[in-house]
Amino acid sequence: MKKTFSYDKKNDILFVHMGFSSDEKFLTNIESGNFIFDVSTKNAINGLEIFNASDYFENLNEAIDVEFTVNVKKTNIVVNLILKERNKVLNEKIIVSLEDKILVS
Repeated sequence: MKKTFSYDKKNDILFVHMGFSSDEKFLTNIESGNFIFDVSTKNAINGLEIFNASDYFENLNEAIDVEFTVNVKKTNIVVNLILKERNKVLNEKIIVSLEDKILVS
């Protein structure tokens, strides 16, 4: 698995993907508000795009690494995002409602 992340300052989009194992592939997306989650054939959330990312985080241009974990519940997805900068580590919890979710295949 190869992790990738990027921040598009012009469009204010944070992209993080934790990679797929050798026996899984992309299956679908779940869209909800400013979030798009990439779901694998193992029903794992391996990727995350956050639109208007600066609404959630400061100094995204200074990020040198980003990681996330998710906890999927019936009505929401809890995202624990760790943003590493040169001199500090920020740990943010974001709760994304699934009431208006859109599944994209």
